[in-house]
Amino acid sequence: MPFEDGRLGVLLLSFASVGGQEHQRTMYVPVLREHPALRLAAVADEASAPQEQHALNRREAEALGLPYSTDLDAALADPRVDVVSVCCPFERRAEVIRRVAAAGKPMLVDKPLALTRTDCDAIERTVRAAGVVCMPAYHFRFHPAVRSARAAVMGGSIGLPWGVQGDFIIAGGKSAWPLGELANFGLYPIDAIRSILGLEVQSVYATRGSFFYGGDNPEADDLSVLALNLEHGVLATISVGRAPTTGHPNGYGGDRRLRIMGSHGTLVVDAARPWIQVAGRDSHADESRRYYGAESLRALVDHFVACVRGSQRPELGPADARAALEVILAARVATAENRVVALPRLADGTSTPANPAC
Repeated sequence: MPFEDGRLGVLLLSFASVGGQEHQRTMYVPVLREHPALRLAAVADEASAPQEQHALNRREAEALGLPYSTDLDAALADPRVDVVSVCCPFERRAEVIRRVAAAGKPMLVDKPLALTRTDCDAIERTVRAAGVVCMPAYHFRFHPAVRSARAAVMGGSIGLPWGVQGDFIIAGGKSAWPLGELANFGLYPIDAIRSILGLEVQSVYATRGSFFYGGDNPEADDLSVLALNLEHGVLATISVGRAPTTGHPNGYGGDRRLRIMGSHGTLVVDAARPWIQVAGRDSHADESRRYYGAESLRALVDHFVACVRGSQRPELGPADARAALEVILAARVATAENRVVALPRLADGTSTPANPAC
């Protein structure tokens, strides 16, 4: 039940650091707290979570002036809770989402939604059976530049698309994500290309490695290059990774570009503009770059709220997360075995639709 002022109450489900990334605190809370249709209501986690996780959750709740509960079901039953922001670890995520869905609560889920086909399938079955909105935070597709590109392609501005070249290289950071930057960032350009073109990936060839950061973990790749065959003969190449170069500490410094080539023109998306960077003798460039204009995460939350209220139909859900995951898994096999890997098809011989409802 919404608050008296009409705002929806948000339950923050765990402040877990997934692979060293504190997304609940650094990404979602600032946007959720400032959104005019939302109000933070409480923090909760499963009773079985590690004690150090409960201690962290409690500290974050106190800092926000919110109550903290280790009884997840009771927190979900609280009438002040209308929606849930899920940021628990991957090993607990499918079960947590099942409990949120059983309580009938719409949810925004940290990215990537899941790391395995099994978990993706379980999540999709769960939320579909419950009839709740489950939106993975693949927010790049909601960036205004990407939305404009989608409209231009759909409107025929460049004719029939035949090729895409994309870069999603994040600048800065002291190390690669422990599970690999391909899994961390690859979902963004893959999902954006699917959204813009409305086409599915059919096969993948790739190379990846630890070129900048090294380390003992072979799975902690920092740069990957993917070559994709999409439906209708459309080709795409994507560079994905992290480089120890100048960038803003919020993680968005670097190159986030898409070039879509068509029979009658070319379209270029640069999601890093507009920005300003000042670097001097007494300043660090990593701390001086700022971005302006609408942000993709805020646009995603706008869409999420509209879907919860029933004024829009969800265009992003677990099936989209599964589609991006299939590309990432295929890229790993292609790299390991030095071959083109075909993506699995559905039982009826078709691909997962590019813009399914939740």
